[in-house]
Amino acid sequence: MLLDGVWEFLPDSAKVYDETNLPQEGWEKMRIPSNWEKEGLENYSGTVWFRTSFETPKEGKRHWIIFNGVDYETDVWINGHYLGNHEGYFDPFKFEVTDYLKPMNQLLVKVSCEKEEPGSVWPHHKTSIRGVFGQHDCRPGGNSLVHGQDHGTGGIWNSVMLKSTSELFLDTPRITPILLSRKKGKAYNRGRL
Repeated sequence: MLLDGVWEFLPDSAKVYDETNLPQEGWEKMRIPSNWEKEGLENYSGTVWFRTSFETPKEGKRHWIIFNGVDYETDVWINGHYLGNHEGYFDPFKFEVTDYLKPMNQLLVKVSCEKEEPGSVWPHHKTSIRGVFGQHDCRPGGNSLVHGQDHGTGGIWNSVMLKSTSELFLDTPRITPILLSRKKGKAYNRGRL
């Protein structure tokens, strides 16, 4: 079940909030998936809180929240239960939420995408390697101490979904080929082991 759509968001550049003291009022609307620059948080870096609600599907025995792309550091809660943290841009990640679901659920996501300190860290001693999407190293002016990190790409930029499965399922099967010795390989090729 895709959870994409219009979510609520709350910028927190001063980092005054945590999951226990978020206000109920003052949240704005943002289309997800997208990065916050494209959705009107122009030239913003820092932390943004996101939330959405959804109903639990009737099918499935186990349920997973899957994020296909968030820039950059993410903390996730469902119905007040902390699920975990992820750092990265392109890596999909997931959390099992089976034990925390209710008929109606609230998903809370904290996304932090910070600028690095110009001069001492940026651009020659970076601590986060986000390439052309995060720090624009290869664009004209990308190494500028003043503007090299402008127009950030933070946010939930790819789809979010709730995946329902049976009790047993294959998550990420891997097949590893094994190279037989030449002798065994030749015999095998002729139909014998």
